[in-house]
Formats: sequence, C-alpha cells, structure tokens
Amino acid sequence: MSKEIVYVGSSKPGRSLSGAPPLKNQGHIYIYDLNVGDGSLSPLGDPVEASPTPSFLAVSPDRRFLYAINETDEYKGQPSGTVMSFAIDSGTGGLTFINRVPSQGRGPAYLSVDKTGNFALVAHYNGGCISIFPIGEDGALGDAVDTRFHGGDARSHSIVLSPDNRFVFVPNLGLDNVSQYAFDGQTGKVTENQVPAAKLAQGAGPRHMEFHPSGKFAYIINEYNDSITAFNYDADNGRLDLIHVAPTLSKGESGEGNYCADIHVLPTGDFLYGSNRGRDSIAIFSIDQSTGRLTPTSHQPSGGKWTRSFHIHRDGKLLLTANEQSDNIVAFHVDSRTGALSETGATTQVPSPAYVGIVQLPGS
Repeated sequence: MSKEIVYVGSSKPGRSLSGAPPLKNQGHIYIYDLNVGDGSLSPLGDPVEASPTPSFLAVSPDRRFLYAINETDEYKGQPSGTVMSFAIDSGTGGLTFINRVPSQGRGPAYLSVDKTGNFALVAHYNGGCISIFPIGEDGALGDAVDTRFHGGDARSHSIVLSPDNRFVFVPNLGLDNVSQYAFDGQTGKVTENQVPAAKLAQGAGPRHMEFHPSGKFAYIINEYNDSITAFNYDADNGRLDLIHVAPTLSKGESGEGNYCADIHVLPTGDFLYGSNRGRDSIAIFSIDQSTGRLTPTSHQPSGGKWTRSFHIHRDGKLLLTANEQSDNIVAFHVDSRTGALSETGATTQVPSPAYVGIVQLPGS
C-alpha cells in the first residue's frame, strides 16, 4: 500500500508538535501522514525550519527531493530571494536540508521542476523575472543558468512547463499576459517563442496556470477580475490561443475584496476548480473535453479563510484546501460524476498555510 505524505509551506513561526517550546525562526515546512479515506492528517515530527517564508513548494518527478522558495526581497545584501533543496526520506517522508542558492530576483512566488528533474524554474513576483537552476544527481541546486526579465511591473506569478517539457509559460500578473518560451531540456535555457506573449483582458491579473490532462487546453486563474481564461494549446509551436473567459463568482455576486489564487483540473479532465480568496470558496466548472470550454456548476465554501492553495489527490477523490488566514487545512470528498465537493469532517490546524501538496513516497 502506498504511503501518502502532505507537505505544507507556512510563513508563521512554527509550533512544536511534540510539546517542546515554540520554534523561534520564521517559516517552516510541516509534514503529515495522509489518511486518503477522509483526508485527516497526522503530524510526522516537528516542522522543518525553512525560513524565511517557504510559501511555495515543488517535488522532483522521482519524488526524492523537495524544493522551496523563500519569499523575501534580500539575501546577503543582494536584491534576491532564495531557493532551498531537501532530500525526502523514502520511508518516512522526513526532510534533510541539502543547500540554498540565491533566486536571482526579489520576492520569488512559485517554482516548478522540469519533467526530467534536472532543472528548477522560479518566477519572481517583486523582481518581475524568471530564473532557471540546474539540479545535481544529489538534489543540490546549482547557480542559475538563465534569467529573463519581464520588467519591474510584470509581477511574474508562476512558471509552468508544457506536458512535453518543450515550452515554458509565465503568467505576468502586472502585464496581463503570459510569456511564452521554448525550453532546452539539455541546457535549461529558454528562448522567446515566435509569439512572445499571449494577451489577457486588461486588469485580469493572471496568477496560476494548469494544463488539461489531454494536453490540448490550458487554463489561467486571474487574481483581479474573478475569472478563469481558457486557451487552446498548440503543442507543436508552444502557443496559447484564447477560447473564452469564465467567472469564478456567481452571477450578481460582488467581487469587492476577492482575489483568485489557485487552479487545478481533476485527473479525469472532467472538472476544473479555482479558489476565491475573500469570498472563501472553491469555484467548480465542468469541462467540455472536445472544445475546452468551461461551464460553471457550483461553489463550495473552502472551510476557512483566504484559500491560497489547494491540492487534488492523484485518484481525483480527495481535495485539500490551505486556508492561510484561518490557519487550517480542510479535506473534501470529490464527486467524480458531478465534480461537487463535500467536507469529510477532517480539519487540521496549521499556522498560516500558504501551500499544500500531496506526495506519494518513492517505492511505496
């Protein structure tokens, strides 16, 4: 039977789960054993110190290593955040620190690991740039092999690789566009696509992006105008072409104080989910798998306040929300027929969870 681990990136001072005094350093990664049946979480030791602010995590394809960005603007007197690497214990899910490198930009917000596990890619919200780092066989990060600047107002919010690992996409929240690059999987370097950026509506604020399992479509959740933009994906040329825009709020519902955050597609490709921070809900859409169009179906209260991150289990039957301002992780059953969510009753208190991810341990 596989062993499933949940990793949570937190930006508040950690508390000892073994009864020891509170941890003093700011920024920890919490580790839990997952009960797949109801989504309940059992702590596995004390939090791992990963300061400052490990607000986004990523795991290598072979699940041997975990990477974390440190969302800060300065490192050793330079205008840069940092990226950390950890080895994952295949038996317990515990983390052992490997190394840390400057991220080459202020305020890193997101990172991805390419399909080969040879490169980590980082997007910087405050620095308006991306950087790419080689990964050694031991999981250690090397110095950046490429950095691309999109401008001080770009607010690059995420960086996503195409399913075939040939192209890279960067939603720039401040520019209302998505940078499109060709990716060299041998060197880690990128080159501008023939069409360097896909445009979104003015004031949309593109934040996170997810490909459909078929590879034919891509979806971007927009932080500012409460919407999701659907694209056709040209896999030969690595380009996005607009299909339509769907709202994340109900008709007539005010978007004042609401900021969309995360987006994920059910593994079957039938449904898409997007989080509303402020309205504190998960918007649910059905997907027409022939056209990629979205149809809003319902909204589910997220079980807490300010859902910055959520994750869907690989079997598509469980969803976990990370509610940053209410300090909790809430579990939901997923109805595979309707896409509807229902609380399982499992809630875990975690200080300021900014990221939640489920990982099947290697060899399990």
